[in-house]
Amino acid sequence: MPKNFLIIYAHPNPESFNSAVKDKVVSTLTSGNISYQLIDLYKENYNPVFSSRN
Repeated sequence: MPKNFLIIYAHPNPESFNSAVKDKVVSTLTSGNISYQLIDLYKENYNPVFSSRN
């Protein structure tokens, strides 16, 4: 059965512990030939504030 994972990552510091955890998860999935998609909210310039203005 195929496995697919979605990783949603949000941290401004690429040297953080969170980044190290994300990198380890990605390397583990890659070495296991498991498909995944990574969404980095900071790279996407995601704005979490809901507003009627654009």
